[in-house]
Amino acid sequence: GDGVPRWPVALIESGVMAATAAGLLLWLRLRPEGMLARGFAVFCLVYGMERFILEFLKPYAPLAGPFNLFHLLCAALVAYAAVQLRRPVRREPALA
Repeated sequence: GDGVPRWPVALIESGVMAATAAGLLLWLRLRPEGMLARGFAVFCLVYGMERFILEFLKPYAPLAGPFNLFHLLCAALVAYAAVQLRRPVRREPALA
């Protein structure tokens, strides 16, 4: 439309998310207990890292150094995932 070349960010993100979904489904099939215990944190980690990188390709105004608001939110998401992945897995008692 406006003659400005742009990266296909949505296409890149779709590819990363499709690969992540395939990996999580494979993990669920092979080790369901591990996936159920850690899958959401792994998803948050991958998504946060992927979006952090892709944000450099978007035209948002910087907020802190070269980082925009979305960089900071993605960094917080990655930090959350890192904390969750370091926590011990809580085992539920077996039902009789």
